[in-house]
Amino acid sequence: MAVSIRPGGPEDYDTALDIYFVSGTARRDGRPIEDWRLAQVRDEIRNPEAWLLMAEDVAIPVGMASAMPSRLDHGNGDLVPGLCYFGFVFVVPQRWGEGIGSLLVDTMLAHVVKRGYSRVHLWTHDNNARAYAMYARRGFVRTGRSRPSSNDPDITISEWARDLV
Repeated sequence: MAVSIRPGGPEDYDTALDIYFVSGTARRDGRPIEDWRLAQVRDEIRNPEAWLLMAEDVAIPVGMASAMPSRLDHGNGDLVPGLCYFGFVFVVPQRWGEGIGSLLVDTMLAHVVKRGYSRVHLWTHDNNARAYAMYARRGFVRTGRSRPSSNDPDITISEWARDLV
């Protein structure tokens, strides 16, 4: 695997959104992501508090991850000191199972530690066994919090977290 991870910038926002769309559509058995959800994701990727990582194989984008400081009220409230939120980790479907998602998560964890965070959390769909296994291997545990997915209300999403110190 000749995949490298680099920091993303404004020139990568559309590509990151495309990766989200392609991967999310494949995970939903071909049902495309709704426009309202794409707008939410676009806003989160472009959030000035967020940072983006891009995975590339010989300059071809194959994955993306984003994170930001965690806030109360689903991102709309006050900052939660020491807590980082992993918003997205997505890999193009043709490259699933190659360890690219793991590489993105490991690199993001290193960035989070350097930024001084002591804990990280994320939400993922309960039917995403591949993501569950990846997060568990990296020390994440389910917090016990769950809710219906905003873009797949028949599927529950669960929160995962891990300490970094």
